[in-house]
Amino acid sequence: MTRLFLGLVLCVVLIAGGEAAVPIGYQFNETWGGLGNEPGNFTSPVGIASDQAGNVYVVDSNNHRIQKFLSSGVFLTEWGSLGEWNGFFQYPAGITVDRDGTVLVTDTGNNRVQVFTAEGVFLNAWGSSGDGDGEFWYPEGIACDSERNVYVVDYGHHRVQKFDPMGVFLAKWGKNGGDGSSGTGSGEFYHPRGIMVDKDDRVYVVDTENNRVQKFDLNGSYMGEWGSFGSGDGNFTAPRGITADGSGNIMVVDEMNHRIQKFSPEGVFISSWGTEGSLSGQFVHPCGIAFGSDSEVFITDSGNHRIQRFKPVISFVNKIGTSGSGPGEFILPTGVAYDACGDIYITDMGNHRIQKYAADGTWLLSWGTQGAEEGQFHWPWGIAVNATGYVYVGDSLNNRVQVFSGNGTFVTTWGHYGTGEGELDAPCDIAIDPSGSVYVADYGNHRIQAFDADGTYLFTAWGAGYRNPRGVTIDRNGNIVYADDALRKIYTLSPTGAYIGSYGTNGTGPGEFYFPSGVATDGDGDMYVTDTMNHRVQKLNETGGFLTSWGSFGSADGQCNQPYGIALGPGGALAITDSENARILQYTTSGARSPVLGAINPDCGTLGLPVTITNLSGSYFQAGPPAPQVSLKRAGQSLVRGSEVFVQSPERIACRFDLPADAATEGIWDVVLTNPDGQSVSLGSAFRIESLHVLGIDPPSGVIGTAGIGYSVTGTGFVPGSSDTEVTLNRSGYPDIPATNVSVQTSRNLTCTFSFPSDEAALGVWNVVVTGPGGQYAALRDGFSIALPPPHITDIHPSTGVTNASVTVTLHGSGFRSGLNETSVRLNQTGHPDIVGTPVSVLSSGELSCQFVIPDNTAGSGIWDVVVTNPGGQAGIFREGFITANPDNSFVLEWGSDGTGPGQFWHPYDITVDTRRSKVYVVDYNLNRVQKFTTTGKYLGGWGSWGNGTGQFMCPTGIAVDSTGNIFVGDSWNFRVQKFNSTFGYLTHWGSPGNDEGEFGTPWGVAVDSDDNVYISDFEGVYIQKFNGNGEFILRFGGAGSGPGQMVNPWAVAVDRNDNVLVADTVNHRVQKFTKNGDFLTMWGSAGTGNGQFDFSRGIATDSLGNVYVVDGGNNRVQRFSADGVYLSQWGSYGNGSGQFDYPYGIATDSSGFVYVVDNFNHRVQLFAPGAITPGIRSIDPNSSIPGSPANLTIHGANFYTGEVKPTVILQRTGHPDIIATEVNAVSSDLITCKCILPTGVDAIGEWNVTVTNPDGKTITLANGFSIVHPTSITLTTPVGGENWTRGTDVTLSWNYRGDPGPQVRIELLKGASLNQVILENAPIGFASSGFFVWTIPFDQDPGADYRVRITSVSNPTYNDTSGAAFLISAGAPITLTAPNGNESWKPGTPQRIWWKYTGNPGPAVKIEALRGETMLGIVTPSTPIGENGYGSFPLVVPLNAPPGTDYRIRVTSTSNSTCTDMSDAPFKVISGTGASITLISPNGGEIWQQGSTQTIRWDYTGDPGPSVKIEALRGNAVLAVINQGAPVGPGGSGSLNLTLPLNAPLGTDYRIRISSTSISIYTDTSDAPFTIGADTSSSITVKSPNGGENYLQGSNQAIQWTFSGNPGPTVRIEALRDEKVLAVIDPNAPIGSCFTGSYNLTFPYNTPLGSGYKIRVTSTSNPAWTDTSDASFTVSPAITVTTPNGGETYQIGDTLPMNWTYAGNPGPTVNIAVMKRSATLKTLTGISIGAGGSGSYQVTIPSLTPSGSDYQIRVTSTSYPACSDTSNEAFTISAS
Repeated sequence: MTRLFLGLVLCVVLIAGGEAAVPIGYQFNETWGGLGNEPGNFTSPVGIASDQAGNVYVVDSNNHRIQKFLSSGVFLTEWGSLGEWNGFFQYPAGITVDRDGTVLVTDTGNNRVQVFTAEGVFLNAWGSSGDGDGEFWYPEGIACDSERNVYVVDYGHHRVQKFDPMGVFLAKWGKNGGDGSSGTGSGEFYHPRGIMVDKDDRVYVVDTENNRVQKFDLNGSYMGEWGSFGSGDGNFTAPRGITADGSGNIMVVDEMNHRIQKFSPEGVFISSWGTEGSLSGQFVHPCGIAFGSDSEVFITDSGNHRIQRFKPVISFVNKIGTSGSGPGEFILPTGVAYDACGDIYITDMGNHRIQKYAADGTWLLSWGTQGAEEGQFHWPWGIAVNATGYVYVGDSLNNRVQVFSGNGTFVTTWGHYGTGEGELDAPCDIAIDPSGSVYVADYGNHRIQAFDADGTYLFTAWGAGYRNPRGVTIDRNGNIVYADDALRKIYTLSPTGAYIGSYGTNGTGPGEFYFPSGVATDGDGDMYVTDTMNHRVQKLNETGGFLTSWGSFGSADGQCNQPYGIALGPGGALAITDSENARILQYTTSGARSPVLGAINPDCGTLGLPVTITNLSGSYFQAGPPAPQVSLKRAGQSLVRGSEVFVQSPERIACRFDLPADAATEGIWDVVLTNPDGQSVSLGSAFRIESLHVLGIDPPSGVIGTAGIGYSVTGTGFVPGSSDTEVTLNRSGYPDIPATNVSVQTSRNLTCTFSFPSDEAALGVWNVVVTGPGGQYAALRDGFSIALPPPHITDIHPSTGVTNASVTVTLHGSGFRSGLNETSVRLNQTGHPDIVGTPVSVLSSGELSCQFVIPDNTAGSGIWDVVVTNPGGQAGIFREGFITANPDNSFVLEWGSDGTGPGQFWHPYDITVDTRRSKVYVVDYNLNRVQKFTTTGKYLGGWGSWGNGTGQFMCPTGIAVDSTGNIFVGDSWNFRVQKFNSTFGYLTHWGSPGNDEGEFGTPWGVAVDSDDNVYISDFEGVYIQKFNGNGEFILRFGGAGSGPGQMVNPWAVAVDRNDNVLVADTVNHRVQKFTKNGDFLTMWGSAGTGNGQFDFSRGIATDSLGNVYVVDGGNNRVQRFSADGVYLSQWGSYGNGSGQFDYPYGIATDSSGFVYVVDNFNHRVQLFAPGAITPGIRSIDPNSSIPGSPANLTIHGANFYTGEVKPTVILQRTGHPDIIATEVNAVSSDLITCKCILPTGVDAIGEWNVTVTNPDGKTITLANGFSIVHPTSITLTTPVGGENWTRGTDVTLSWNYRGDPGPQVRIELLKGASLNQVILENAPIGFASSGFFVWTIPFDQDPGADYRVRITSVSNPTYNDTSGAAFLISAGAPITLTAPNGNESWKPGTPQRIWWKYTGNPGPAVKIEALRGETMLGIVTPSTPIGENGYGSFPLVVPLNAPPGTDYRIRVTSTSNSTCTDMSDAPFKVISGTGASITLISPNGGEIWQQGSTQTIRWDYTGDPGPSVKIEALRGNAVLAVINQGAPVGPGGSGSLNLTLPLNAPLGTDYRIRISSTSISIYTDTSDAPFTIGADTSSSITVKSPNGGENYLQGSNQAIQWTFSGNPGPTVRIEALRDEKVLAVIDPNAPIGSCFTGSYNLTFPYNTPLGSGYKIRVTSTSNPAWTDTSDASFTVSPAITVTTPNGGETYQIGDTLPMNWTYAGNPGPTVNIAVMKRSATLKTLTGISIGAGGSGSYQVTIPSLTPSGSDYQIRVTSTSYPACSDTSNEAFTISAS
């Protein structure tokens, strides 16, 4: 028999398999419903969903409704019925609830989606029948992602459509991109029905007729699929619903297989449940599935017309062990058992030992080795633990049972090999009943034997047909239950061994077994069986009915490979031995959730001391019994088990740890909690065991004579909450200084208070000593010092300096001391050596001065802390108080951003620096405020807001500071300047709108001179005005224009060191300089992008060296000039990076020359280093010369070095050697003379750069400042002789030149040797060595063949040239008149045309004259184009007053040459009669036409005035409108037009009509006298209500009523007016009404402003003339009325203040109550309930500190509608007694 046993084991060992995911088993819990249409009943329920509150929503499809239930099945509400309207349904199918609780339903029969609140209130709908985007053909499944986007399965179109939360179509997918066709490929569908989006936003679609599930991302990209047709695991027959559980596993409704299948997110099969039928847990065509908030699963059992709820009964918890022989490793683990505390015992058969674990899987100990001695084993198998904790082991191949204590101490043994009573053959499993009797599965003897606890034989249970009893247990009734692996059955025997029943058969289906091994039973009698070779566990009820199963072949979590032993532990814990996977799998059968740990308090303890845990927080703690296990766990250390564990609530546990004293245990520990059901959780690194240490104290020092100073001590091992911890300062030779108010916050922190003696003997270093509650103490040696008070620095001036220079500074503050040791001042910056100030002079305790020598470029730049150290060593630090930089205008720092907070800007405009105090002020234009900063950008404060009061601004612009620190602000749209002190206090203001002295168009820029006079640039007034510091006018200068001293929109103004005034003349793109009296000195700049040019000069500033900085706004740069405008340098470009600008405006400099720029559109200030003293070049004289010549140059500029070492001057050109000037003499700082020897050869000709370099290396280059030019000559190139030119033609005269013959030439025409004429006196010389002039040869030029041209330099006549030979000028081109040319007859009023032809070029135009005989009658046209291609013509109409005659002629003459002319060869006639006429018949004066009436305009005509006429309406002589642009002139000499007058035609008596031919404008006529347009008095509108005197409440519903007569049109416009101004359009198109009356119901909004002056106006939309307004005004009163206190009451301090009010309508749920004194709010009570039934009240106790007074009121205001408010009518009194 032993051989059989071994063979079976070896056979079992050789089987292998795959993997699956962790299972969760479900069991039927409850059902509700039934066939019907009553609430709670169903007719074919399909879709189902659950919200976050656990409510369940069911689509009751054939009842066309949605029903809502509690998770327990209690009916809550329903909505919907059959129909097509919103909120109605036609066979709805799918349902989902989004994250906000909104319910979405697929209304399948209506091909739409409907959206509801959780209570069924309709919100939205979208979709219709069709195959377009957003259209459906039977939509079914619906789901939402985390962003509330909606996914709909379009069943009939075989696709999925995606929408945003409002139903806007986003995307679709399916075959061919979702074109509506079916398919079987990946991403294609065939009648899909279900859809789900999991927690990771992956979309799962149930592809029903393809019998599969497909997986996609949110954009429809295919990710995978599983399933095929069939009934096996993972197969489907018409799958439908789908959902996910809390672990992300997927559950699918397999409709035609009448079951639920569960898969991993990747589609690996886990488990299934359900069969066809009507019993609990069975299904008939299940459809929908939902996962509830408490892990339950809801199924719509459609064919049974019910809902079934399932609860989780098997949950995977943990796995323990791996293959091996070390602690916690296994070889073929078989038996498993729990003790009463939840510890687990495993028979490690292959290692011949027993291993013990805590409930959370922590290895505790092991015992046993291979052998036959006591405590040794040979393949131990079964194991059990009795109620007293003794462990019984079936020692199989030693054929005995051994008994041990819980820690492995051997107790006893019995049994040996044999077949007799008490003898054993390969005993396997062991069970113990409540009385302690022991039952042994005597496997080789095919029997169960019973023993008492000491091993005394009791009886043998033979059963019925025993073969191989493997596992054994005792059920709740004391019956013996065992598993027979050979017969594939489970047997139940009575306590005495009598046969009761058996269950199971060989197979793989539900309730079938293949080598069942272990068996366990729970308190309900349910059986758990390890179905070994089916690699699963099955659960059966007490009568053997199948309930559920889990597990499959594999090694993943929840899979098995030959499970053997099984045991149930405390609280529903369950463990199986997964033998071939060499591990133990732990589950819970309680259905409870796994515990969660949040925090532990306290989170540390001290070595060797007990610690009471007052709050181990989390959730899902089980109360037991037994209580949960709480332990501290750390690798390499024994568990520290908690005692006195008390579950205060499912979220809170208290316990106690007795901490070890071993120093090795100091450190971080995990906290582990294990519920009685075996579910465990660990909170990693959550607890510290530590010894007492003092690590630090903050702050680490104190000051003598100070008291009550708080300190924080850090360390380890402090005992939180202890009241007897002491802290002292200790030093030899001085009494201890004890701390007070000691409070241990945590184990690592305590707080306390020290008071220090005034005795200077206490100065020095002290130990910090902490003494714990147990007497332990620790000290921080020399950890604390007591010192004199440190110095405190408030400011430093100046606060900037340049490198490689010295600067003297003054510091202000307190606590500065002098003594034996020097006081030190230093600049400190990380990574740089300190800059030490010398000598330091302590002027007072609040002031000292010193000098800094700032080093060179590399070591001296940056932002520095300023440190003052007193003689006693006490130091004070002024953080980031000083800036240094190289003098190169480089970027230093910036501050500000777009916003409204402190230090933020919204389009700042100007900036100024208080150079005496190193403070910066910035005008924040759009926020109407001024902000104050340090020079490093630290915000110090600000003031201002929108308005015209004192200290308020309306678009402030410029700013400046005087010598005393007063600030002047240009308040542009208040047309004034305001003055403030340095603490923002208002002092005065001046100015008003106007153009007189002291008045402003728009005050803009501000500047202050050395006498504190104030200069204002008036942007619109184009003046600079000067005032004294109190605003008294002194003078003004400027004026509009572009001349010197004139201005166009001067933006900014500045004053230099000599009190000269500089003005940014913005629109003239220049800078102007004046004396302080306004006398013009100089100017520079022009429009452009070059050096010294501007695109709107904006800000302007000067520095102490006289440099002028100009903000070049449109070019996004700053340019630097000398005091006289010589360009020196520039920086900046467009952008938002450092040193870039987006339209800079203001600029300022400080005393060290640092430059501050307001970067307007980047909403910031940028700071730049000073500019170096660099030379500048204004001009060079001469600026050109010829090759090989010596050039004696005079260079004008600025900042030239005049010392012994001279500047260098170099001419440079690419590709050529430099030309180095000699004899350089810096005559002055703005003048250099030098000599340059120019190279010979034409290759040197060209533009050369001129560079001046001062001895200090500073340089300036004037690009192309000098030219080497050719030797001077002029050569005529056309004409050269032989040309044939014609009079009247344009010819080109051309020449070449070299060198510099001067800017102009004289061009002459010679005939023979004589001068004929000067063609041009001063022609430009040309460009790039050539020139030309186009000459029109006069028509009167004498023809001839002896002409020449001579060209001569105007500057130097020696430069000239003449044509080499003569050329010809022939006769000019003629003009010939062709019509009228004689004998024609013209009638007055007829159109005619004059024709001519021409040759050559007589000029571009001709003049046409009319003559009678030889006398000119008149000019027909002074100029008309000559024509094209030799022909020209001109149309005219013969004047109606032209007298008849036979002597008319026409003359045509060139306007360029009067000799080029011709006239009619013979006279023509003008005969009597006219060509045509038009006469207006009506209206012709006196008529009265009414608005809206139809009238006829009539006219007569003669002749042929053309086919159409223009008709115009005039008022007076002005055209009001063109009635018709081209009306037919009419047949037979008359015409007419019907005109319907507009209803809104203005009334008047001055109308006329004018009619004109569209062909010939002279044919026209106008009404002889005016006519009238009057009102249609047949219609009117009269407002009846409100008509004056009414009083309406906010929120009330009122009727607007009116009457009307006639026909004012179908609609009216209703307006609300207040104070005769339109407040709102109530309705632009309200119906006019019927039976001559109309009305409109208006609900007055609760936010309607209170007060009188309201009227209603009703106006016809057809004719605004029909209108009426309320005769008088009405009033709107508050919906809330204060009733108490309402005036006259008296209350005493300490009394209850009753506050009562009434309200009308629904002004909102809450009010705010303001308690006011003199209209100032003292306190506001917010969110007070408005009350009920139209009244509300609230009471407060009047506080003891309330000031007395008789001027109190309360104000009650709706929190929903702030305008809905009321205040006590009169004041009430609060008195002291």
